[in-house]
Amino acid sequence: MTKRILASAFIALLCAAPAQAADPLASLSYLVGTWSCTYNGGGQHTTYTATYDYAWPGGGGDVGLTTYEPKGNTWTEIVAVIERSTTLFRAKGSDGAHRVYRSVYPSTLMTLIFDRISDAKYTLHFNGTYAGKTMTSYDVCTKQ
Repeated sequence: MTKRILASAFIALLCAAPAQAADPLASLSYLVGTWSCTYNGGGQHTTYTATYDYAWPGGGGDVGLTTYEPKGNTWTEIVAVIERSTTLFRAKGSDGAHRVYRSVYPSTLMTLIFDRISDAKYTLHFNGTYAGKTMTSYDVCTKQ
């Protein structure tokens, strides 16, 4: 089973204040491209493709949107899956390499941890209750 994820990065603040520090969202530019991922959770091992870009060109599959809001020092991740459910996660801090997201919608029972291993590898750790079931998963993604 192959999943297709498209993550789009948006810059929310168009009017920059003078002499601001580097935008943490820019630190995610290494993600642009296609990644081969392996999901491991609940006894299942599944491979899927994750594609990151700065635009939403359309198409089927799961969609993830990532942005950083400098004023609140907050990352937001919106995940919409092909089964028509949507989850909203937030993480505090400006570190683009390690983000600990907590779900804020539809429930607060999920944690998603993103860890940048290198420019060609990252991991995702998920733990929480989804659709009434407790789930734990670990994904490893390498750039193709």
